[in-house]
Amino acid sequence: MYRREIILDRGILYFYINGELIKSFPATTGLPGVTDPNIANQGPIPPGWYILKPNEINDYDYEYTLKDPSSFYIKAGLLSRYGAYLYKENRYRNLNQKGDWGHYNVELHKLKLKYNVPAQQQRFGFFIHGGIREGSAGCIDVDGNERDFFQLIIKTNKYDGTDDILVEVTDTPNRLGWENM
Repeated sequence: MYRREIILDRGILYFYINGELIKSFPATTGLPGVTDPNIANQGPIPPGWYILKPNEINDYDYEYTLKDPSSFYIKAGLLSRYGAYLYKENRYRNLNQKGDWGHYNVELHKLKLKYNVPAQQQRFGFFIHGGIREGSAGCIDVDGNERDFFQLIIKTNKYDGTDDILVEVTDTPNRLGWENM
């Protein structure tokens, strides 16, 4: 059976297929210095298991698509500085209008938390996304690695009903020293 899994541990997002590590990406969750997952809009994503549905990936990049990764570079090469300007302009427009979401994001659907949290204190609405600044309001942020990360998800889809990915968030999702930033 084909199985993909992502594990966030100590500031690294590990991508596995059938138990074999395929690639890892630096990642953060929550705002720098905040370690309590119960603090809404600041703390890291609560430890537990989530489901990522690749068909829910949002692509906000106007000059680059996951289906043709060379398209931006071709356009930038043909358009010279104008192409690079469009890319940079779209990136900052996204930051100013939608927050620091980067060009791609996908919602994480809660499967099971590692700790019991009263219903009225549970947080929701977590995503994996990119962005310019390190950290987030509780989502998993892959920063400048978003293209590689989301391209890997799309490239490894089977489109046979097995595409959902299990995401595990450990008790120590951020790198050592994050709490002191």
